[in-house]
Amino acid sequence: MVPPPLRWFVRAVAPGLVLLGLWLLFAGSSDSGGAFQSGAVLAGALILLRSAGVPLDRLTVRWLRPLLIVGVIGFILTGALAVALGNAWLRWSPEWSFAAMLTVEIALTAGITAGLYMLFLGLEDPDGPTVPELRGVSR
Repeated sequence: MVPPPLRWFVRAVAPGLVLLGLWLLFAGSSDSGGAFQSGAVLAGALILLRSAGVPLDRLTVRWLRPLLIVGVIGFILTGALAVALGNAWLRWSPEWSFAAMLTVEIALTAGITAGLYMLFLGLEDPDGPTVPELRGVSR
């Protein structure tokens, strides 16, 4: 049982963690890094909220798998689009390089957040994930 002051603290700090994660994402879109750091902070916020007893099952059941897939597919499609346009893998023309890089960063952040949170869910219960929709996922 989580003490009420700790539950209150986690609920108060969670919006700040989400803002920090988004700031890391956008700060990393103009410099190296960003997607993993942002995904780790956002996954940490989800883990704290779940540990504090905030019900996240609706979010987890509906969005976890698609977000995990979005990261990988977004990265591959963006790189393949560059090759289809006659450029090298992940080399974009200067006119749309920022938009392409930001798209990749957002997709990777979503995938990393979902992946790290799924790792937590898998470790939380050694008999399998506690989310009913994820029980069929093989380990």
